[in-house]
Amino acid sequence: MEQKVNIDKTNVLLLSKTLLHRYTLGGSFPSNEVLELDLAAEGSREYEDVCLAACSLDSIEGVLDVSPYEFGVWKYFQDAMDRWVTCLHAQNHQIVVHVDGSTFRCPGVVSFGGLLRNSWGCWLMSFYRDAGITDNLKVELLAILNRKRSVVPRLVIFNQYDSVLTDSKLHNSGRVERMARLAAVWGTVAVLLCAVAYGSLMDDPNPIRMVSSELEAEVVRVIGQCRSAVPFARFVGRFGKRYRSEEEMKQRFEIFSQNLRFIRSTNKKRLSYTLAVNHFADWTWEEFKRHRLGAAQNCSATHNGNHKITDVVLPPTKDWREEGIVSAVKDQGGCGSCWTFSTTGALEAAYTQAYGKSISLSEQQLVDCAGRFNNFGCNGGLPSQAFEYIKYNGGLETEEAYPYTAKGGACKFSAENVAVRVLDSVNITLGAEEELKHAVAFVRPVSVAFQVVHGFRFYEKGVYTSDTCGSTSQDVNHAVLAVGYGVENGVPYWLIKNSWGESWGDNGYFKMELGKNMCGVATCASYPIVA
Repeated sequence: MEQKVNIDKTNVLLLSKTLLHRYTLGGSFPSNEVLELDLAAEGSREYEDVCLAACSLDSIEGVLDVSPYEFGVWKYFQDAMDRWVTCLHAQNHQIVVHVDGSTFRCPGVVSFGGLLRNSWGCWLMSFYRDAGITDNLKVELLAILNRKRSVVPRLVIFNQYDSVLTDSKLHNSGRVERMARLAAVWGTVAVLLCAVAYGSLMDDPNPIRMVSSELEAEVVRVIGQCRSAVPFARFVGRFGKRYRSEEEMKQRFEIFSQNLRFIRSTNKKRLSYTLAVNHFADWTWEEFKRHRLGAAQNCSATHNGNHKITDVVLPPTKDWREEGIVSAVKDQGGCGSCWTFSTTGALEAAYTQAYGKSISLSEQQLVDCAGRFNNFGCNGGLPSQAFEYIKYNGGLETEEAYPYTAKGGACKFSAENVAVRVLDSVNITLGAEEELKHAVAFVRPVSVAFQVVHGFRFYEKGVYTSDTCGSTSQDVNHAVLAVGYGVENGVPYWLIKNSWGESWGDNGYFKMELGKNMCGVATCASYPIVA
């Protein structure tokens, strides 16, 4: 039964067995510092059900965005997180903690360093202030834990903070190297007891434990208690990773840690997009290029395009998904066959637009059979050349008739299984982005290609842009499908369907800055005309 408790003129809600302890810490600190908090679960070294959130009291309506940092329970224990709704009513405002790992937003506290159990049976959370913030720092810490336990907050202040310290010490060494520090134990300004509502959360006596499976426990045993061990364990469990030996696991952990540091350092820049850990996080860049990208192709067919532009005013936004002609996102697997998925995506949209019914076409036929048209199976190709193959071959089979294997093989084309024929194809003039925009607006989705550089593989959301990718026909190494365009936070973008599965990016899609031929997106563009 609900009870109302009044503590220090602040109303909180007590519902069940679990308590919410709120510690409000305030003070004036130089802006270039790392603040580290230990919450010690007294009397036990067992894993405790402790979770932390942080928010600047100066901007109480916001909450910290931890989703890009992939730490601890925040993203990898999503099933429990989705069941939380915690409301704390303070004197002049309301804090609503949506613990779903994606909606946390808190200006004033810029980053979230991590959460782990150290060898003293404590939980460690570290965060930092942006160097541009000079106001007094007030941080509110929320610890959710078992009612029988108590928590002792201890704040440790690190001097000489800079980005190198954050990347190489905080995020790499597991425990920050001992350095000159000022240590202070802060008195609790306010302690509020509150319950976490939602009955299903209470079914497990320890629902927010850090290691939630035998697999993850085994990973931590092999890797050791270092700062990235728990995120790596969650990564292994979430994506079903399996390694042949402990030695390989350790090697993959090192790669994962390097990629994690890169993701964090990129997100700190506050760009128009964010990165996140995904199923590529234990791959090196060389492995990724070998398994997911094709060799650069000469897009000679687009030197003189044949798309006809009209004087009709373009709509401000376009999304062909809303008209139901874009097929589901597919996954090319460990084969550099992106060009085949771009080809089938364009054909599937054209077929649905023409005949009013959906279809799934065979990428494998293109991998196995389109080599005579200057395509190279799992080593790359071009949609424009694939359209030519289909036109002169007499058609393309369905996915069901000629299923995908993610590897090259002998051509097994059967004319009796042809589902789609191509009359012709239309090329967008090389680099003509307005021409491409016209085609996407008034025709249908268009096959495009661009250059993938190192960081793109970890794209999560936002409008991607890069100052390191090229834009010539010799630069592009990945074919995709442009299905629309729009504007986000003042930045125009292309809406593009990828072929790395629905778990990648924004449900398999990404946004690319429009107007600069970013990464060569308008360099090798074409679309088919179906019979």
